[in-house]
Amino acid sequence: SAPAIAVYPNPVVTNLIIDFPDRGASYTIEIFDMQGNNIKNEIVSGQDKLNVPFREFTNGMYLLNIINTRAHQRTSYKINKTE
Repeated sequence: SAPAIAVYPNPVVTNLIIDFPDRGASYTIEIFDMQGNNIKNEIVSGQDKLNVPFREFTNGMYLLNIINTRAHQRTSYKINKTE
C-alpha cells in the first residue's frame, strides 16, 4: 500500500503540517468548520509538504479532507484547533 499522508500537530495552535508521500500526485485540500462551511480549498501539486495556517481560525473542531485526485482517494481527519 502507498505510504500514508502525515498530518500534525493535532491539536494545532498555529500551523498544521501535511506531509505528502507521493510528490507526483496532486491533492485537493478542503477544510470545513463544524457548521459545514468550507473555509479553505487548495490544490497542491508536486509538493512534499504543506503548511496550513490555523492561527486565524477560532478554537474548535475542523474537518480536513485530503483528496488524491489521481487515485480518487479521500482521507478525512478531525483537527482540533486550540490556544
